[in-house]
Amino acid sequence: MHEWAIAEGIVATVLKSSGGKKVKKVKLRVGELQQIDLEILEFAVKEISKIEQGKEIAEIDVEIERTEFECHECHKRWRPHLSRSNTEIAELVHFLPESSKIHLRCPHCGSSDFEISGGRGVCIESFVIQE
Repeated sequence: MHEWAIAEGIVATVLKSSGGKKVKKVKLRVGELQQIDLEILEFAVKEISKIEQGKEIAEIDVEIERTEFECHECHKRWRPHLSRSNTEIAELVHFLPESSKIHLRCPHCGSSDFEISGGRGVCIESFVIQE
């Protein structure tokens, strides 16, 4: 249930940045590797915002950032196949990102010398203040 902790951070950050004004819409970018249940996150943001600002944030727009790796050897980028059907590897990479080097190789050159260049974290892209 890390969605509730993330939602608390989102609401606190948005309300602080709004200068105390009520917020009606938030746009988020969520990394695919975060494995967040978006329905729970949206529900939590709305519930926490009701408590914190007396009115729920009515609209939450979420863009999923796909996971991407960049090879240090050949400098090519690729998207791994970390689908829900391959949950063991996806969970390992979620909890211990460096474990990806054990399970994955660059599809272009076969190297295990790469980094996660996309698909991690949660970012507040923008928000709209209620007029």
